[in-house]
Amino acid sequence: MRSLALLVLILVVSLPLMALPGYSGNDERYYTYVLVDENYENGVPTINESLVFKLVAVNETAYKVVLVEYNESSMLGRWFKMSIESLLNRTGGVVGIDRYHEVIWLPSPASSTFWLPPSMLREAMEAVDIVNNEKDKVCSLFEEKMSCMRSCYEEYKDNTNARSECITNCIKKDPLYTLQYVLAGSLSPAMYGLSGVICRDQALHIEIKSITGRQEPNLYVFELEAVREPSSTITVKTVYSSNGWLIHYTAREVNKMKNPGGKEVEYIISSTIKLIDTNDDTVEA
Repeated sequence: MRSLALLVLILVVSLPLMALPGYSGNDERYYTYVLVDENYENGVPTINESLVFKLVAVNETAYKVVLVEYNESSMLGRWFKMSIESLLNRTGGVVGIDRYHEVIWLPSPASSTFWLPPSMLREAMEAVDIVNNEKDKVCSLFEEKMSCMRSCYEEYKDNTNARSECITNCIKKDPLYTLQYVLAGSLSPAMYGLSGVICRDQALHIEIKSITGRQEPNLYVFELEAVREPSSTITVKTVYSSNGWLIHYTAREVNKMKNPGGKEVEYIISSTIKLIDTNDDTVEA
């Protein structure tokens, strides 16, 4: 079921249903991001790769992904280029609002939610309170969700669209549904479904230590801290504008282990997505 939740989470469908904020028919609204991957071994960088890409408005509900700057010899550059080529083959390089989840999600390696309705940000803030104060409620509804999803598979074995819609409706009953999107990313435990991680941490070998959320002028800020057995810590921070666009995502995983010689080694994996340019006045503010 872990893989099922992950696949449903990253499902991108090119038939958008609702209008994006900040789009003008006369201007191409755009959002330019830098994606950075860094690895360290005992503080010494072993990987430091970056690329720049842009989301350019096609219409009120869809954006074209444009690779602006990358290093062809880097693994990150090659991976992103392959992802864009796959997207080109499927949709002409355009991402729209996911017809089931009402968010904009980009393919790997920029696995993150780039836009979601402001109402979902407010719901995510409410979900933070549920995480911190009502775990029993989270876990009770999580078990109901899993039972609901199993029923979808039994009822719609030969109807992919109906099954996907059924599963989505099950997932939306999860009180942490929106928070999971807000904190999702390539290294984040939210990729596995937050309620599942919280309620079945032994099975996933991940324990959520804390989740916080706060609203600032024109911004929503969310942070997560988790521990992965046996000796790994994960921190995630996301910042969204008040109209739902991603401003900043960063995730960092620190692993401490002993090498074959018995010496302790610290490995750090870091992934960052940062908005560096836009002509959206609300986001600029």
